[in-house]
Amino acid sequence: LGWLFKAKERKVEKINLLMFLTPTIISPYDNQAAKNTLSTLDKRFKHLKPVIDDGNDEPFKEVTGELKAKIEKQSNGPLYDTTPNTYQRTNLDVQGIGGATGNNKQREPEVPDYKGIADEVKENE
Repeated sequence: LGWLFKAKERKVEKINLLMFLTPTIISPYDNQAAKNTLSTLDKRFKHLKPVIDDGNDEPFKEVTGELKAKIEKQSNGPLYDTTPNTYQRTNLDVQGIGGATGNNKQREPEVPDYKGIADEVKENE
């Protein structure tokens, strides 16, 4: 008899999560990139510190540890090959990409004869 008078209610409550992103354009080859990333990781840890205790571990602790190690390597020196590749050698070459010779004069761009085209259109009308 009790199950006739009991009530069940389902309610969906929406919560909006706002994320504020600050874009920063930095060169991946610059030590400043490593410094900015380290400071961002430090800020992240500072904001998570009140949540992290004995019962709650730091989320993604292993990933951030690996990332910090890689960033410290980058700040000590580049993580890329510093020898010029094919494209850099081509750009440094006197002839350049287009194979310009000698005096390195740039070729005049080919511009259509707009007046001639307009005259042809008028003649065909």
